[in-house]
Amino acid sequence: MMKTQAIEFLDRQLQLTINRRNDIIVKPKRGIHFLGLDIFPFGRRLLDRAVSRLYSRLGLKNISSYSGMIRKHGNRKAIRKFNWWFFNIMEKLNEV
Repeated sequence: MMKTQAIEFLDRQLQLTINRRNDIIVKPKRGIHFLGLDIFPFGRRLLDRAVSRLYSRLGLKNISSYSGMIRKHGNRKAIRKFNWWFFNIMEKLNEV
């Protein structure tokens, strides 16, 4: 009942259509997956896959972007790990 009311509202008021394969309604406490994040009403969490992809793609050209991503969405442990990775990259550059 709630689902049909929501679909009707979106159709009538906002002129939006819903993809019938993806029209599920979940409780907010379950969270949603979006762009490598789990988004909850009380916060967000980086997915492990996104973090591992980040480290595989990490380079000098994109270090500031990934640093911002980790600092914004990561926990304290992820931030510390990223700082060590950054420190090691900078040390290798100074050796050359």
